[in-house]
Amino acid sequence: MRAGESARGLPGRSIRPRRAQNLGARLAAPALEKLPGRRRVHRPRLPQKRPHPFLHHGGYTCLFKKFDPPAVLRALEEERCTIFMGVPTMLKMLADEPYFEQADLSQLLYVLVGGEPMPIPLIERWHHKGVYVRQGYGMTEVGPNLTSLHHSDAVRKKGSIGRPNFYVQVRIVDGEGQDVAPGKPGELLLRGPMVTPGYWRNPTASAAALREGWFHTGDMACMDEEQYLYIVDRIKNMFISGGENVYPAEVERVLLQHPAVAEAAVVGVSDDKWGEVGLAFIVCKPGQHSTEAQLVEHCRAHLARFKVPRYVRFTETLPKTDSGKIDRKQVAAWAKTAVDA
Repeated sequence: MRAGESARGLPGRSIRPRRAQNLGARLAAPALEKLPGRRRVHRPRLPQKRPHPFLHHGGYTCLFKKFDPPAVLRALEEERCTIFMGVPTMLKMLADEPYFEQADLSQLLYVLVGGEPMPIPLIERWHHKGVYVRQGYGMTEVGPNLTSLHHSDAVRKKGSIGRPNFYVQVRIVDGEGQDVAPGKPGELLLRGPMVTPGYWRNPTASAAALREGWFHTGDMACMDEEQYLYIVDRIKNMFISGGENVYPAEVERVLLQHPAVAEAAVVGVSDDKWGEVGLAFIVCKPGQHSTEAQLVEHCRAHLARFKVPRYVRFTETLPKTDSGKIDRKQVAAWAKTAVDA
């Protein structure tokens, strides 16, 4: 069993039969390529599902008690590791290390990235180092490597999680359960032999997630004409402003394009007129500075008016989860007092 939230945000422990884990490990080999003998560095708090493809095919995994960028760089170099897996925040921290340019990463075939889209400048920094970036998608309830974006498409299909791997079926549906047209957002549904049969002793969460043979991920996604998938945002992160859906991830991507912005987190806050409006928390790059007015103007140049944050607040850091992602719950807690600050 895997502890955590269900796909719909309800507390739950998903059931993962051993046969599903083993099947996922075997099927991952074609997507990961040349697994036998590979050495892999992994982040702290290793989920049970993550080492299976590597151990199943004769590789081994280097683990750390905590994510320490200098120590990870040394391990990548000294252990001659061939694969690294993490989230973009970790890859940015590694690339920002002074030793990064000197580190010998010639054995590192590629880094596997998940959790959120990888910014193009960061992809290019790793490519310049001679390391390919592969993005993908996985879930606790279904397993890793559900989709794959080959490194040759990392820039051309920026922001994509790739195409579904051969052992996964996908649909993108609207609120009525009907398939949407290419380019239109909808909820991502999955079906395959690795899907969880449900949540332990939680029939409510199981019934919400598993319907008519399809697993409802709780992720909004769209698919282009070439069948590449893009995650729009978690449904639970969306807020409604003046009757229009606003996805924080879209706003954050625009904010991250500003030269002064290192990190951004957007949440919806109550508003008497519009119902909800956006509040952006910003971490500036070292030595850089911006103002609320400048960032709002930047957003106006790239977003529809209802998506532009009403408020901008600057902070030295953003709260992170153990996996290195932005802690949305903590950010939402900040937002309760930030508007009046």
